[in-house]
Amino acid sequence: MGLKFRRSVKVFPGVRLNFSARGISTTVGGRGASLNIGPRGTFLNAGLPGTGLSYRERLSGRPKTAAAADGSRPPTLEPAAPQFEPGKSPLPLEASYPAPGEIRSGTNDEITSVGLREFRKLLGEALQESRRLRSELPGVEAERNRAQVKADKWQNGLILKRLLRKRYKAILAEYQSTEAELKELEGEIERCRIALEIQMDAGMESTYGVLVDAFRALAACDRCWDNTAAVAVDQFQERSSATRSVNRVEIRPDCVPAEVIAPSRAALHFPNANGGDIFLLPGLLLVVRQTDDFALINLTEVRLDFEPTKFLEEQEVPSDTSRVGETWKKVNKDGSPDRRFSNNFRIPIVLYGTLRFSSAAGLNEEYVFSNDEKAKRFRDAFAAHKNEVPFGSADEHSPGG
Repeated sequence: MGLKFRRSVKVFPGVRLNFSARGISTTVGGRGASLNIGPRGTFLNAGLPGTGLSYRERLSGRPKTAAAADGSRPPTLEPAAPQFEPGKSPLPLEASYPAPGEIRSGTNDEITSVGLREFRKLLGEALQESRRLRSELPGVEAERNRAQVKADKWQNGLILKRLLRKRYKAILAEYQSTEAELKELEGEIERCRIALEIQMDAGMESTYGVLVDAFRALAACDRCWDNTAAVAVDQFQERSSATRSVNRVEIRPDCVPAEVIAPSRAALHFPNANGGDIFLLPGLLLVVRQTDDFALINLTEVRLDFEPTKFLEEQEVPSDTSRVGETWKKVNKDGSPDRRFSNNFRIPIVLYGTLRFSSAAGLNEEYVFSNDEKAKRFRDAFAAHKNEVPFGSADEHSPGG
């Protein structure tokens, strides 16, 4: 039997997000050597534990340029508009511009906070390595299972393993080798999950705990939907009392970690039917698509709006919602039933709660919950936590509303 060697893989270190008055900085590594990525640039920190000797070197970025003598700020460069050749499609199908009426965020490149792009790059590398290793998992498991079946047959036999002892030992050794290879691969996959430690003050810690409680209540709503599109209704043409028609997909929020990140606390998960799922962490919003694509957004850039929404519910009315009236499928201007339609029927009007995540960079997601009070409490808890998150420097982060 030949020996097998797995190629070495990149081991991803733990990451610490530090919230301070200067904004979010990212520290990669531990005692002895680490990288710190923040608004002032990227620094290498090295030292010998127990000696008091340390070293710090700037690797990228530079100190802010001083203001001019007249008090004006140095000029900034605006990104040039993209140029496209005539006759060619300017953007791929999954481009940043949603279709008319579609409720969808821009690309993850667009909506990621400037100060978190290096951290996003590290997450992307970890995800790619994790998925490459996972693609090997079925083959390694099948090889281990075949070796196990063969070993069990010889183990349960009485004659062959005594007559052919060398052959029996070789079969056992092959099974043990494949079992060790499987455990090694599983360990490599686990090491690709970046351990995220978030350092914050007592105010952020406290408000995030309240936010988690509000989220658990929100997730317990009888019905939750992701609104994927919305268009105005021609009330005269449709003979309807509705002003807006939406496409909705039922979802179920939960507390789960993102695929490639191992937070030390609960991640509040909003599934997304037509884009990246939202994971809410202290001071941070993580958007994860099904492909190797992430967005990381400083919570100060995120706006969360609440709106109590009257909805004409033609499906089953949720148990935890309030009925606020009723109408007809086809109505006249005065609200009376249109008698020209013989199959006209009554429709209950219920009160739902709508939550909209947005940002100036293009985050745009809308969710509806059957209990408007729980949705409002979550918005209030979100606002209280966001107020505890430091804005940081103006050139690094754009505050949300």
